[in-house]
Amino acid sequence: MATPKENKLLKYLLIILLIIFPIGQLTRIPLPLKDINIYLHDLVLVFLWLILIYKFIRGIKIFSTPITGYILIFISWLIVSFLINLYRLDFWEGLISSSYLLRFAAFTAIFFALNHLLEEKILSSEKIKDYILTSIFVTSLFAILQYIFYPDLRNLYYLGWDPHYLRAFGTFFDPNFLGLLLVTALLIIINTVNWQKNWGYILKAVVIFITMALTYSRSSYLAFIGGIIYFSIMKKAWKLLLTTFAVIIITLFLLPQSQFFEGRNLLRISSTISRLGSWQESIDLIKKSPIIGLGFNTLRYTRDPIPEKIFDQAIIPNKSASGIENSFLFVAVTSGVIGLILFLFLLFDLFSRGDLLLKIMIIAISVHSLFNNSFFYPWVMLLFWIMVALGIKDRNSKA
Repeated sequence: MATPKENKLLKYLLIILLIIFPIGQLTRIPLPLKDINIYLHDLVLVFLWLILIYKFIRGIKIFSTPITGYILIFISWLIVSFLINLYRLDFWEGLISSSYLLRFAAFTAIFFALNHLLEEKILSSEKIKDYILTSIFVTSLFAILQYIFYPDLRNLYYLGWDPHYLRAFGTFFDPNFLGLLLVTALLIIINTVNWQKNWGYILKAVVIFITMALTYSRSSYLAFIGGIIYFSIMKKAWKLLLTTFAVIIITLFLLPQSQFFEGRNLLRISSTISRLGSWQESIDLIKKSPIIGLGFNTLRYTRDPIPEKIFDQAIIPNKSASGIENSFLFVAVTSGVIGLILFLFLLFDLFSRGDLLLKIMIIAISVHSLFNNSFFYPWVMLLFWIMVALGIKDRNSKA
């Protein structure tokens, strides 16, 4: 059996992840290598894996979970797809592309570590949910301060950030992903028993909801609505559903809007056109290698060489050159139809095994992922694997 010290280290590392969570993109550390950056959470994940591997070597069945097989099969196919396409890349391109795959695999350590700690009763689901809510509440406070004192991101356009203006984007510099993180907290609160009688939860919910509204992120609004609809149907909470819709309608009516500022115009079409262009590009890329894909994640080097040449000349760094604004199309492009099928099987298995909270999280992230590459955004992955551990553990404990 693992020593208490090892379990404590796992516990502290998981808590550290949630402590640094609100700092967002500010934890980025540029490396003296071409286009490679790491984040503080990457370093924590390395230590998590070292402890997990040590426990595995000592004979502890740390990886024996009902979903390990699906995770291994999907990641194995990503590796195969990448290796098959490796011949097209030079050394640096291969190294940079492989870092995306390593990061995605690294985040699964959160699931294995937390699942183990829950089984050992070193952490409880309620305590972890409180940690998450506190972390995202602090995130929302940072975003509100940013909205008041630094509402213009256009001056950082030269660094590759989108020119968001008069929107809450917080320390993540992106209102859409910030919105989804806030939605996660709201759904946790709504799924909490008797949250209406807890003024602490109510205060957090109000602040987080207002912050989410100020992101002007329509995909986040839809993700929230999708999660609420499923929760209400499962719980037959029709009063909650009607109340939520009423609050959303009133909020949208009161929300400051302007046709002169694109970000504040909820009827804006520029982002819609951009997404349609991204989806069309994805379809064209899928046609190049529909079965095995172009390799996870080699998109930076498989797209149109003309804009890529511009990025290489560092006129304007492109932070989305390796992404597609749809997680499912992203998987299909980078790992082919086989990868997409395996990814969907993984999600369906998690959905079927998960408790209600995990189900509504999967629905919310899936809705958001139709318009953004949400499933593969680092901070969404962090929360996602935590929720998987909580959801699977809760379901198993009730069986």
